[in-house]
Amino acid sequence: MITTQQLEWAAGFMEAEGCFHHSKRQIIIAAAQVKEGPLEKLQAMFGGHLYVKNQKNGNKNKCQVWQETNQRAAEISMTLFCLLSPKRQTEIKLALDRWKTTRNKRYVHACPQGHSLSGDNLYTHNNKRYCLQCRSYEEHIRRGWRKPQWQNRHSGEKQNFQCKRGHALTEENLYYWNGKRYCKECRVFKRREYYLTHKAAI
Repeated sequence: MITTQQLEWAAGFMEAEGCFHHSKRQIIIAAAQVKEGPLEKLQAMFGGHLYVKNQKNGNKNKCQVWQETNQRAAEISMTLFCLLSPKRQTEIKLALDRWKTTRNKRYVHACPQGHSLSGDNLYTHNNKRYCLQCRSYEEHIRRGWRKPQWQNRHSGEKQNFQCKRGHALTEENLYYWNGKRYCKECRVFKRREYYLTHKAAI
């Protein structure tokens, strides 16, 4: 059981050294300190995990970080809410509101090219999901191992053979820029629209 005195100490420590924020669909509560003692005390009280933060300013002292996320972080934040200053309470309210609106969003199960984001075709990096087929194609183009060709750009079942205005993306009506396909007719249409708009403004 956590005593009232321990909660008051935790609230004072988090008021000075802690942070409450929302990032990547999760609410995060964290505190950084060079000495491990206070952070280990927080971990014993609320759980969470400790890790060493990389120092970019050349400081030789290792900075320890205590962190907790998601449901448990929300519970800790609400437990300490009444003991914190109005500024910290505002941070907690903002983080909780954003977390409530984003945690129930469903993941997209396919990439923009129609490849399934599951199984062997899915890899994650920094809590983001990527398509291996698209990555392989873009890597081959970057290294010069193959030329961009609209017929075999992707091996997925869903391929876009028309632009958003309905123009056919044939070899005569197609050009590439940074590994992406673009419609020549749409390019002419945009230039004509830009010219007419600026001519009317003169």
